[in-house]
Amino acid sequence: MAFRKTQTFTSADASRALNELTGLKAFIHDKNEHIYAVLGHGFLMNYLRGDISNTLVILTNKRIYLRGRQILNQGFRTVQIDGEHVCNLKEATGSLYTVNSQPFWMVIQVVLFAGALIFMGSSNPIDWKNGAAFVPSFAALAAYFLTKKRVFQINYNGGSIATNANNYSIEEIQLFQKNISMLQDRQQA
Repeated sequence: MAFRKTQTFTSADASRALNELTGLKAFIHDKNEHIYAVLGHGFLMNYLRGDISNTLVILTNKRIYLRGRQILNQGFRTVQIDGEHVCNLKEATGSLYTVNSQPFWMVIQVVLFAGALIFMGSSNPIDWKNGAAFVPSFAALAAYFLTKKRVFQINYNGGSIATNANNYSIEEIQLFQKNISMLQDRQQA
């Protein structure tokens, strides 16, 4: 049975089947909880081996569990730690998906690219060695994309749970957010 990183379960039978998979049941606190969605399921085997460098987010009918790398906001800086964070589903007030980029690198890339064009236009004759002038420009462009961070955050009454979302697609995160809303609506009904 192959799983995607995000797996949604609509029936109690499917939820029980996932609960019986080795290791997932160890993450949840109450034996009566049913797992409805898992974000980062592809990393489950890493957790079973003790590697928590990636993040696993589990949505049950009672709680949201985040195990692995977390992002904490401390004033004007953010800190990443490894650990486990749990919040009650009833207390979740919303979720947020953001993309943070460093525009500094894009500005540097444009300036270096313009400088390389000027350098190539002023040199006679045009030589393949002049193409080396573009290397710093492409390095700055690579730095721009490498420093781009995607963050998935779940807010609740006592704070927030946040994790690096570079390993998840936007579709997986949207599906997880939809599952949170559907479970909360069921509890209120």
